[in-house]
Amino acid sequence: MIMTTSFYRHPELWLPEIAGTHVDLDHLEQLYKQEEVLYESRMTKSKTMHERAVKSMPNGVTNSWQSVWHVPHPFYISNCKDNYVTDIDGNEYIDFNLGDTPDFYGHSPKNAVTEGIIELLQNSGINTLVTNEDAIVASELLTERFGLPYWFTALSASDANRFSVKLAKLATGRNKVMQFNMAYHGTLDETNAWMPEEGVVEYRVPEIYPGQDPNQFTRVATFNDLASVEAQLKYGDVAVVLTEPALSNSGLTLPKPGFHDGLRELCTKYGTLLLIDETHMQTTAHHGATGEWGLQPDIWVAGKCIAGGIPCGVYGFSESVAELFQSTIGKGPWHMAGLLGQQTTMTGNALSLRALRLNLEHNVTKENFAHMIGTNTYLTQKLNAVISKYNVPLSTEQVGARTWLHFCESTPIEIEDCVRGIGMVGHFIDYIFMYLFNRGVMIIPFGLNMWLVSPQTTKADCDVFAKHFEGAVINMFQLDSVITEPCTEEFEV
Repeated sequence: MIMTTSFYRHPELWLPEIAGTHVDLDHLEQLYKQEEVLYESRMTKSKTMHERAVKSMPNGVTNSWQSVWHVPHPFYISNCKDNYVTDIDGNEYIDFNLGDTPDFYGHSPKNAVTEGIIELLQNSGINTLVTNEDAIVASELLTERFGLPYWFTALSASDANRFSVKLAKLATGRNKVMQFNMAYHGTLDETNAWMPEEGVVEYRVPEIYPGQDPNQFTRVATFNDLASVEAQLKYGDVAVVLTEPALSNSGLTLPKPGFHDGLRELCTKYGTLLLIDETHMQTTAHHGATGEWGLQPDIWVAGKCIAGGIPCGVYGFSESVAELFQSTIGKGPWHMAGLLGQQTTMTGNALSLRALRLNLEHNVTKENFAHMIGTNTYLTQKLNAVISKYNVPLSTEQVGARTWLHFCESTPIEIEDCVRGIGMVGHFIDYIFMYLFNRGVMIIPFGLNMWLVSPQTTKADCDVFAKHFEGAVINMFQLDSVITEPCTEEFEV
């Protein structure tokens, strides 16, 4: 694929192709402003709390991700249970966001996982700096699910990626990583880069890297383009390629047939390790997209929901990498603990390990995923029925228990089309999110265009989602001045 030089540097080019032809942008702006007014009217207590919170926290929130919800001001939660969330103003939401995946298996559901965590907190300590049987069982279950023989834990996928890159550099003696353009792998410095023009690698947020050149540490290739991959690996300095099974943070970019096989072959050919980051895509199946699609990584990483919402990241690796790491410990006076770039005193804590073990035993099962995927299939069919009923240029793509919405007629394949399909420019996804949210349905915000179903999500929950999605579609495309009766086509879970 030949990159359009001006595209990435000019966000105004990221407008969906349906802008102007099918959707009037001035009309959409007015609709969005109406939802902002409605939001304000529902959030009086949250507004007061926000005025208090900004005096002690930047933007009044405790996490940078909470700053990018496209709402007039943050809202604050009083309670969440199963797949429902209640804010401090008493508004209740059916939760298809689930914390952007950490609570994929539900908010404090009444099950063996929650009960086992409670038992640990009541009867045992959390930090002893000593391994227990939970760690062994969890590692065995991770091998059973995802294939790699050796495992370490972290407190997030970002940390697991960071630690894995250091292992890869140790194993290969090389200093660079390769990522795909527009990919996201957390707060890892080496992957906070992009390729805005062919052959030009820059930091996406250069202000936090003064005086640093990303070309010292990072190579960038184009997803689904094996020639682009080989051009970077030929230099012989790439320790590890990081990729998701499908790029999930710029809309959804699915791999073309044969791409992953070719990527595996190229990594082997050039002596580069292959890291699969399944932080989002683990919701594909009980063995992730890696197991479902037969991928063969050298390192496998996940975080978010891997321990049922308790902070935890995991990374698995081959026997040869494990042996090299073991032989490096104690090699010299400073070859120890954190100085080797692996873990901290809080990683491997008893709480994360108990949650990881129980989640793998009770939640990450074929039966649970069959139920969730069935529910999500029902929901996706309902939404597709709305799209078909009004013949509007929208599309969905379901992968397991997660579905993406694209503001184009069919699922995009090339990354530039995926970026346009997000609808991040022009209030497309902002309006859909706000319309649903103001009516009690929460999807993942900030332009990711996706939602999840949990084990607790019901057919009735999906019907509510579909009803309000239909209302948003009617308004966005100016199909009628009055919202019509919702689509009544029936589907089975």
